[in-house]
Amino acid sequence: MEHQRRRLWRRYHGRRAAAQAVVRNQNISTSERSKRLMRLVNPWARPRAVVIAAGMRTGSTILCELAESLPGVETTYEAINPIAYGWMKLADATEAADLTRDLSLQAPTTVTKVFRSHLKAANTDWAAYAEELPEARWIQLYRHDIAAQFVSLRQAQVSNQWLETSGETKPRPTVELNVDQLRDYYDEIVRDDRAAFDALSGTIGFRRIRYEDFSEDPTAWAEQNLPDILGVSSGSVSHNLKRQDHRDLSQRLSNPESLAEVEALNLRWHPAGSW
Repeated sequence: MEHQRRRLWRRYHGRRAAAQAVVRNQNISTSERSKRLMRLVNPWARPRAVVIAAGMRTGSTILCELAESLPGVETTYEAINPIAYGWMKLADATEAADLTRDLSLQAPTTVTKVFRSHLKAANTDWAAYAEELPEARWIQLYRHDIAAQFVSLRQAQVSNQWLETSGETKPRPTVELNVDQLRDYYDEIVRDDRAAFDALSGTIGFRRIRYEDFSEDPTAWAEQNLPDILGVSSGSVSHNLKRQDHRDLSQRLSNPESLAEVEALNLRWHPAGSW
């Protein structure tokens, strides 16, 4: 009884939050907004779920926008984010999986992205979450250049600029590259990536995507690769996000000389071929 009550409570607030997100979305037409709202009231058949196991600052929002521009694809972005959907704490992997399904806008294919911190807040991990979503197609998204990922995260934290959707990229401050902090971050990322890979690599349709593969020309990359990765029909692809910092990594640092030490420690690049 308690589980059913929690599920109905999450479903109600999940649909409400999804409706609010549709209303606030200024990048869709009035007719498309009405169509999406109607799907919340009269949902289609259960969609095919695609879950992106992402690290922070790996291009997950751009990847979701690219996916959503394909026919028959919608995205709930961060379905189990405790900040966005934190009205009731998720108890375990089952509740996290239920919420992932319940928040779907019911397009034929629904894409959501999940960070390890979301799973931790739901008292679960990649293996348990994947086991509760056996119907999902899984993507592991990572960034080859860990130093650039770390610097991007520090810049977003300092400036509180997590997304940039305007035509001009706002200037971002330079940050200090602390080698000890980077080493700890690298170890954490490698552990997380390895755990995700071990849990997801045996699932049907599992794919790995590297940020650097699509960051320079997202539209061209997506039109060539994304339909096959998602298992959907081809179509015209577009996205509205702008790259947030076009400067070289050294230009984003207040201490660019630290890059030499990073390279000497062999911490800058992810060991992509080691698994």
